[in-house]
This record gives sequence, C-alpha cells and structure tokens, in this order.
Amino acid sequence: MGKAAITRLCIIFLSVATLIGVAQEWRARQPVHYTITDDNGLPSNEVYQVVQDNFGYLWIGCDAGLYRYDGTEFRYYTSSRQNSRSVSGLQLDANGTIWCKNFTGQVFRVESDSLRVVCDLTGRVSSVFPFTLDDAGNLFVGMKRSIVQFNHDGDSIASIDVAPNDSTSLLPIQDMIYYKQRLYCFLPRAGIFCVNPVSSTVQKVLTEVEHWNSVAIGFFLNNGKLHGLRSDNSKRQYSLSVLHGDSMTVYHEYLPHEGGFRIHAVCSDRDDQLWLCTSAGAFRFDATVVSLNTADAIYKTEKISWLLHDKENQYWFTTLNSGLIASPSLEVCMLDPENSALGEKQVTAISCFDQNTLLAGTYGGLMYHVDPINDSVAAFIDDGLKKYYAVKSFTDASNYFIVAHGVTEFIDRKTEERRLMPIANARDVAIAGDTAFFILPEAFAAVSLSDFEKNNAQTDIVFIRKTGGRAIEFNPADGLLYVAFNDGVFTYSAGRLEPVTLNGHPVFANALSAAGGVTWVACVNDGVVGFQNGNVVARYSAKEGLKESNVRTLFAVNDTVIACTNEQLYTICTKAKQVNSYDITEGINPKDVSAVTMCGEQIWLATNKGLLHFPFDLPGVNTVRPNISITGISLDGTALSADSSCSLPYGNSNLVIQFSSVALRSRGKAVFQYRMIGLDSNWITSPWVNRSVTYPNLPPGEYRFEVRAVNESGFSSEKPANFSFTVEQPVWQTWWFYVFATILLVGAVLAITTLRIRSVGRRAEMKNKMALSQLTALKAQMNPHFMYNALNSIQDLVLQQDVKNATLYLGKFSRLMRKVLEASGKEEITLGDEIELLGLYLELEKLRMGDQFTYAITRGRDVDDNIRIPSMILQPFVENALKHGLLHLKGDKLLTIDFSLENDLICTVTDNGIGREKSALIRRRQEHPSFATEATEKRIDLLNAFRDGHYSIAFTDLKDGDVAKGTRVTIRIPLG
Repeated sequence: MGKAAITRLCIIFLSVATLIGVAQEWRARQPVHYTITDDNGLPSNEVYQVVQDNFGYLWIGCDAGLYRYDGTEFRYYTSSRQNSRSVSGLQLDANGTIWCKNFTGQVFRVESDSLRVVCDLTGRVSSVFPFTLDDAGNLFVGMKRSIVQFNHDGDSIASIDVAPNDSTSLLPIQDMIYYKQRLYCFLPRAGIFCVNPVSSTVQKVLTEVEHWNSVAIGFFLNNGKLHGLRSDNSKRQYSLSVLHGDSMTVYHEYLPHEGGFRIHAVCSDRDDQLWLCTSAGAFRFDATVVSLNTADAIYKTEKISWLLHDKENQYWFTTLNSGLIASPSLEVCMLDPENSALGEKQVTAISCFDQNTLLAGTYGGLMYHVDPINDSVAAFIDDGLKKYYAVKSFTDASNYFIVAHGVTEFIDRKTEERRLMPIANARDVAIAGDTAFFILPEAFAAVSLSDFEKNNAQTDIVFIRKTGGRAIEFNPADGLLYVAFNDGVFTYSAGRLEPVTLNGHPVFANALSAAGGVTWVACVNDGVVGFQNGNVVARYSAKEGLKESNVRTLFAVNDTVIACTNEQLYTICTKAKQVNSYDITEGINPKDVSAVTMCGEQIWLATNKGLLHFPFDLPGVNTVRPNISITGISLDGTALSADSSCSLPYGNSNLVIQFSSVALRSRGKAVFQYRMIGLDSNWITSPWVNRSVTYPNLPPGEYRFEVRAVNESGFSSEKPANFSFTVEQPVWQTWWFYVFATILLVGAVLAITTLRIRSVGRRAEMKNKMALSQLTALKAQMNPHFMYNALNSIQDLVLQQDVKNATLYLGKFSRLMRKVLEASGKEEITLGDEIELLGLYLELEKLRMGDQFTYAITRGRDVDDNIRIPSMILQPFVENALKHGLLHLKGDKLLTIDFSLENDLICTVTDNGIGREKSALIRRRQEHPSFATEATEKRIDLLNAFRDGHYSIAFTDLKDGDVAKGTRVTIRIPLG
C-alpha cells in the first residue's frame, strides 16, 4: 500500500461517462459488510485513512483527529499544541511508530498516549503538503521548491533545493515518497525528481512527456516497485507508470473522461492487487485492465477514500461520508433489492434445478430466476396479480416443478404453464413415482400426478395420517419416504408408517434432505443424523464439531451436508468426516437463514436480508493468532512498573492488571484467558469486553501473571503476556524475625525448663518432707508409751487369767498395727478406713484407762465413707487429746470425734480434759514435748504447699468461766 498522503490525489477529476454500463447494472457483486459510524462509536463519518500497526491496532485519521481502534474501543490521540483537529497522511516508520499530519502544516508522531509535534510549518506549506520518512526515522517535508529534512527529535538539519528558481512551476511539491534510499518527488509542470538525501544531489527522472499538463500525480508501491498515477488534462485521461532504472514508463493509459469522476487514492491489498478508491466506490484491477466499468465497483454509492486489507484478511474501506465499511470477505456476497431485481429482502426458499438456474421464493409469495454466474435476478412469470403466501418449498421433477406458497402450484418447466393443485398450506412436497406427497400443518396427504394431469381440480386427495409436520423427503436409494411429523420422524412405504429412533428415543426434525443414498435429518435436539432403510448410519453432534444440537435447516448433495443452527453454518464432508463452520465473523449470520442450497461451487442462502452466496471452499477458520500486551498495573490506584523486580507489600488490598489485544474479525467473540501461577495454574476465561483482572490480598510468595487472547476460531496468542512479582513476607515471617523469635523461644524454653526443674525439685523435696512427716507421725503414734501401756494392759488381763479379753485385745492390737503400717505407705486412705483405725486405737486406750473413759465417733448423713483424706491425719490429735487432755483428769473422761460437710470435710475432736494450759505446764515439768502435734502441723503445711485447696487446724479452749473444761480441735480437709 502506498505511503503518500491520502489527499495527494484529491484534486484528480476524471470523467465516468464511458464507465456506466446500464445493461450490466445488476451484475456487480456486493460483498457482505458492516459499518462503523458515529452512531456506534466512530468519532466522525468523514474518514481519510486507516493503517494497521505491528501489534494489530487500526489507526484512523479522520475529521475528528487521530484514533486507535482495537475492534471494541476508540482511543483518542492529541497534542496540546495541535492547531487543527483533522488528521491525515498516516505512515508507519521502520520501528512501527505512527506518524501523521494535519492540514495546517504540523507533523506528529505518536508517543505514549498522545501526539508529539515533530515539526510545525504552519503558514509555510500548503494544506496538502507531502511528507515521508527514511529507514533511520528522519522526516522529509515537501515545501514549494525544496525538501526540508528533520531528525527524529524535530531539529531541522538540511534543506535540499529540488527545482531551479527559473522553473515554470508555480505550485509546491505535490507528492513525495522514500524508495530504495532515495526521495522521489513530483513538482507540477517541472516533472519527477530523484533526490539523494545523503549527498543532496538532485536528478530529474526521465518521462515520456517532458512537461506534463497534470494537475496531480501520486506515488504508491506495489510488488516492491514504485508506481505513479498521473492525470493528464491535455489528453483527458490518466495513466499508470512504473519506475525502471532512471525513468518512469507508462504501462497503461485509459479512461478518457469528460468529468465527474474523482480518484481519492490507489491502494494495494495483501495479495498485491491494486484498488482505485473513488467517489463512485472501489475498483479492483490489475495490469491487464484496459477500462473500468462502474458496474464492477463495490460500494459504488460511497465515496471511498482509502482501503486496508488487515492481517486477518478483512477489508476496511474508509469513506468521506459514511464512516468505516468492514468486509470480512469479498467473496461473501449479497443480492438484495438495492443491487438486484429482487423485489423484497426476505427470501424464504431456494432451490438449484441445474448448474445455471436457481429459483428463489420470498415471504410475499413471489418467485425469481437467479443466474449464479452473473449474479443477475429476474422475476419468474412476472404477473403481479398472482401473489400468494410465503414460498415454503420448490420440488423438482423432470418436466415440471411444484411450488408450495399458500396455494400449491404445478408449473411446466418448458411452457411455464401454471396450474393450481387441490392442496393448500403445504409446508413441503416430495415426489415418489407417480405420487406427490404433502406435509400440511394438520395432515399427511398424497395426490396422484397422472390423475391430476388428467382431471386437474377434480383430483382426489388421499389423507394418510391426520397429524401435521414440517418436512418430507423421498430417498430413491432405499425407496422410503421420510416424513417429519410433529411427534417424530417416520418412514412411509407400501401404505405403512414406521417410526425411526435414535438410541431408543424418537427423532424430532426441522428439515430433511437426501443425497448419496442417505436421508439427512436436521434434528431439534440431536444434531445432524443420517438414515438408510430407517436405520442410523451417521451422526454429527458436539463430539464431531457441532456446537449446537438444534439444527434449523440443511441441504445435502453428494457427500456434502450444509447445516444451519442459530449460531453457526456448517459444511460437513461426510466422506472425510470433516466439519467446517461459518458465522458472523465471515459475514454470515445464521440467525437470518431460512433455507440453504448449493449451485456449482457456491453455497446459496435464503435469508431475511436477501440472497447470500459464497464459495464452498471459503476458509472458515481464522488462523491469525492475536497479539497480547499488559497495558497497566496498579496497586490501590497507584501505578506500578512491570519490571521483573516488582515487589508488593504484605497486606496489599487490590492489585489490578490491565491488558489489551486486537481480534478485529471476531466481532467480540474472542476471549481472554489468564492465570496467576503461584495462586492457581488453571486458565480462567474472561469475555472480550473485560480488559482487567483484580486480585485482592494476595498472600506472601512469588507470582507470575499470564494472559493470552483466543480468537473466534480458538487460536491463542503465540506467547502469553506476563508479569512477575513478589509479595513481601510480613514482619513475623522475615528471617531476622525468625532469628529473634528463635532466641526468644530458646530463652523462654530455658526459663520454663529451669522453673520446671525447680518446681520438680520443690515437689520432690515436699514429698520427702511429707514422707519424713509421715514417719515422724508414725513414730509419734508408735511411741513406746503407747506400746508399753497397751501391752501392759494386755499383760494384766493375762495375769488375771482373763484369757478371752487378753486374746481379744491382743488381736485388736495386732489389727491396729497392721492398719497403721498399711496407712503409712499411702498418701490417701478412705474416711471409712480412718474411722476404723481410730476405733481400734480408742478401744485399746479404753482398756488401759478403764471404765471412766468413754468415746463416740459421729458423722452427718451426707458424709460418705469413700471420701479420701490424707492417711493418719487425725490420729495424732486423738492421741494428743488422750495423752495430754484426759490422762490427768480425775473422774469421767469423754472424747468425741465428729465428721460433717461444709464444702470441705470438717473433723472435730473434742475432749473434756484439763485444757491446754495445764497440759503445757505438766509437759514442761516433765520435759516431754508433743512430737505428734508438731509433726502433724508440719504435714499440714506441706499439704497446703503441695496440693490445691486449703488445709487448716483450729484449736478452741473450752471453759466455764475461768475453769478449763476441755479442748476442741477442728481440722478442715478440702475435697477433690
């Protein structure tokens, strides 16, 4: 495609009087297209030029400025120094950077998200001044008679005079191009000049005309060669030239004109075919063309200003009044009332009777002949009086065909005689032998054709089944008639109807078509199924490549099935078992299709917008992999750099990653797939309109975000765009924190261990003291006085020959000793054992002290014998009461022991002895301390230190006035 400014040819005027061929008016094929205008996002309908950069973005120069288009959004690029809004002359330099100009003399370069003014020649150049770029990024601007050179930063570094001062040209340099390290420029009435920008030497290029009477010339590149388009007013024609060595050689001169035709640009597509962009549409031509005809133009009602053939094989036409025209494929064409004799848009039926004839029927009941070779349309038996209802079907026979369109017509193919058949509202017709079978909304019927030809309206109708349906098809290979009833598909033969099934369930159909011995069924829920002799022989569903199971219509020919769903049109090669699909991205909208057929190598579709056709081998797969880039990264609204050393703080709240891609052909059907390795390795699919993803509160670790674009055919980006980063560890997960925590932990463990060792030591010491206390108490309990007195009393019984009592008390003494020894080895015993030990002890003491001594052991009702208490904790106090309180008392001696519960166990030992004061005085005189009492008190202290709870001993002196009446000892023992 040429690099020269789009407006360089805007003043070329050519006549088109000889270009208009009225007889061929409907021959032009009109490619299917969609438009982008100011109604759906385009900033201006006056568009001058469009180019595509290396990434795939479209850059649009229009009356509203410079815009970048990614297939979804328009981004505006401007400069605060820009003094004119309109932008044209778009060019890409060697680095893929976009350059452009406005009409006041400013040249811009795209940098980041804005325009940078590289040079400002306002007032010094014409509004259509040319500029070009060399491989090093130097800028060259055409002035009146010279070329000014600027470096990449916009500094003027050279000025080269092109024409001598005495030149007859009064006009500035009109066009200029950089080609093979030389500058070629055209100066009106002076000629073409070749300039060496390094040496500043100028050489005139030889031409066949020394002084051209031209008003314009434009340079463009095609097939790697420099071409020129020249308009010659003297000869009233234009010509194409090519550079050979040092001269421009004319290789075509044509189009003598008489006015009215304007050429805006010459462009090359990706196949190196040349296009004329004109005020009467776009023309594609090559070197063999000697004349152009307006009938050959596409979009001939539009003022085409530029053409771009993008990387996805889609064509973009810019217009000066209708915005952008996008054609997914020039081979997908539409015949409608605007470009053909078709009377209405909504075509409901179509059938191919031979390779040269198509019949098409409309919703209004009209029928048309279609020439598939010349794309011409003519009314079939054009009598406007015979309009019926929508054409449902065409059924072909050898000499006639039957049309169902409200009424049912029998039409002779030779004479075109039309006769009404006695059947109304037929949805489909099939011919088997001499019989025409009809499927109606309410019945399945038949008519004898021979009888009809003889009797016409008097022909009898045979109703075979009073159930309606949608379609009917006769398969001569198996001799079966297949009927799509409302309750399923049946075969009919010899007067019998048999249901056909798939995996044991009925088959519901929208359409039927037989070819190659197989009857193909467009199923409501089961895709495309083929039957022979009523049995399933083939099936195409999701497993074989159909994305939908509800097939609306189909057509079969040889080993090919054409099937249409709501979202896709499929061509199925049954022999190779290959499925191709088409949709809106190829300019084919399956939702519009009501019927399909094939004529020659073209597929024809009856749609509600006209007749659409395209080659059978039209590529249905877009293999161009979309590029992908990460356009922005932010954390809590603050932009981040995407370098490899990016680190995010712990506790980040919202990481937003933005990305962009271009899939122009997909029309929004492409998707994004992304993943965050380190969080989840699975790809997540996102709609095309979602251009960002947010991650809240990522945990610490290393991450790699990857994103790729996947086009409508499933082809993804060559390499995903990626962004690697680290989320910092929190303070408590850093190495120095671990060291500090380890030191702290070791210190704590040492401290706890030390304390534990001390605690264990103290407990061991307490246990030793407890044991010592128990031994001391045991010694106190087993003191010689007690043993001596007890044995003495037993000896008295022996001397008195009271053998019975001596034996009894000796046994009790033995039991007491055994109980004491058992209790001394235990820390705890039951209350019952303690009471039994006390009873034995007191019985022996009573033997010694005589009948004057009495004792009693009592307890409350709620006191249980199984309560556990420290072993022998009470005996020392009982012994102390006897030894120091009652022994020195004259008269009756009484000792009571009582047990009660008040949360704790309360043990009360009460005697009516001489009291503690007299007892202490006697001990001092006798120098006999109470070892048992002291040992027990130490034991109580140890128990309080060693166990939970609180042990206590309380002494109460009982008096009557100043006279001692005894002593009460209260021992509190905690339970549990």
